[in-house]
This record gives sequence, structure tokens and C-alpha cells, in this order.
Amino acid sequence: VTRVTGRHLSGKTNADVEALYILYNSNLKFVPQGMEQFFSNFEYLYFNEVGIEVLNGDELNTYVNLRDFSLEWSYLERISGDLFQNTPKIELISFAFQEISQIDVVLFSTLDNLRVLDLRNNICIDRESGESEEIQEIINDVIESCSEMSTLTTTLATTTKSIMSTTVT
Repeated sequence: VTRVTGRHLSGKTNADVEALYILYNSNLKFVPQGMEQFFSNFEYLYFNEVGIEVLNGDELNTYVNLRDFSLEWSYLERISGDLFQNTPKIELISFAFQEISQIDVVLFSTLDNLRVLDLRNNICIDRESGESEEIQEIINDVIESCSEMSTLTTTLATTTKSIMSTTVT
């Protein structure tokens, strides 16, 4: 992002902008970079029904003050473990209603302030919580069901079963 235009409410400036909502834009395939240079108090980023399919890890590097990150009702399939490495203040994460089949096991490892985690209606997991002890359970489920290793194990088991039934027949 190199320029931002628009009108603020009466008496408000860019310094008053804390959140960005991007809705219903299937052409948006990436997280916009550079918003924090215009909005110094930017803390909340919400996407709903956008075209983002993969988060590779560096999308949030410049959003160091981010507290909430929500990407819902989109086509997200895979999330890298580096995504939140530069966002230590994250308190809320939602990847609800996606197509997620793979989440890197270290994704949540640096998030000491996480208080809400919503992973409802995904391929590999369907859970949400606002309780810290339940959040750890969800993270354990992610490791068990959504990690690259679990995906490989499931593929190997399916392939082995297929080979064995072909051999037996």
C-alpha cells in the first residue's frame, strides 16, 4: 500500500484508525502490506470472504501491534508457522469457515497473549475457544490433525490400505 484516501468522521484522523475490515473481495489474494505506515494505532485486521488461499509466513511481519487477526469464510488451505512471529500482542485469531487442511505446528508457539482461537468448520479441525486451557487443547488437536506430519501419516495409511486391498483381491 503506497497511498490511502478517504474521509474520517468529524474530528478524526489516521491516528484514530485502529481496525481494517475487508469484506467480499474474492480478487484479494494476499494481506495488504504497509497499512501501519498510515495508521499508527492499527491493531485489528479482519477479512471476510476474500480470495486468500495460503498464508506463507511473512504477511504480518510489519503489523507488530496487531491484537486481532481474523480471516473467515474464504478459501484458506494452508498456514505457515512463521505467520505470527512478529506479532507478539495477538489476543484473538480466527480462521473459521475455511478449507484448512494443514497448519504448521509452530504457528501458535510465540503467542503468550492468545485468549481467543477460532478454527471452526475447517477440513482438519472444527473447534473454538475463549478459555486459555481449552486453547492449549485446540493447539494439541492442530498438532495431531493439521500438521504436515499428520497429513503425511493419513496419506500413507490410505495408500497402504489401498495397496493391501489390491493385493488381497
